[in-house]
Amino acid sequence: MLPSPDEMTARLLVLLFGFTWHELAHNAMAAFLGDPTPARDGRLTLNPIRYLDPVGSLMLLLTGFGWSRSGPLDPLAMRKAGSPRKAMALVALAGPLANFLLGTLAAALLRFIPMSERLMLIVGFVSYLEIQLAFFNLIPIPPLDGATILEGIVAPPVADFIEGLRPYGSLIFIAAFFVLPYLGFDLFFALIDEATRAFWLFLILLFSLF
Repeated sequence: MLPSPDEMTARLLVLLFGFTWHELAHNAMAAFLGDPTPARDGRLTLNPIRYLDPVGSLMLLLTGFGWSRSGPLDPLAMRKAGSPRKAMALVALAGPLANFLLGTLAAALLRFIPMSERLMLIVGFVSYLEIQLAFFNLIPIPPLDGATILEGIVAPPVADFIEGLRPYGSLIFIAAFFVLPYLGFDLFFALIDEATRAFWLFLILLFSLF
């Protein structure tokens, strides 16, 4: 089923701003930790053209889930983090945190900025989708950010195992998010929806106290 015009508008806004902030957060964290690559490649920018992936963008507009285009990073140059794996974990974490921040700000706008009913619906969609994308990216399956975060905090043998899965990441991703749901095992999408709904309702209740 195609999304409503309001939901499609929200997805377009997330595509242009949410994906951009997500990738900029990755690159800014890498630069902060000492990697000159993002600045050299012109990826410390709010220009969405630098980050949008054609297929990932289309998937977001059609399904609500998609991906952007990341650039190369040099974890060995991120000496402030102490180790390459810890550095990449911090870089990976920055992306979902940016989505959580945008989702929280959009929820705050619903409470504190007067707007029309339709605009409230669009902003609500944006808030919910940003939070949904944050939880989606935190799932520890390569190539999602959650896998990189997990590599940075687990014991080296476990991190080595996760890293060994990366060549098969696309196959694992397709199996987890397309094949299994088709077979009736919709575990990950169900968890994402429950976590998103709970966090979004928490934000609405929190801001209603002010």
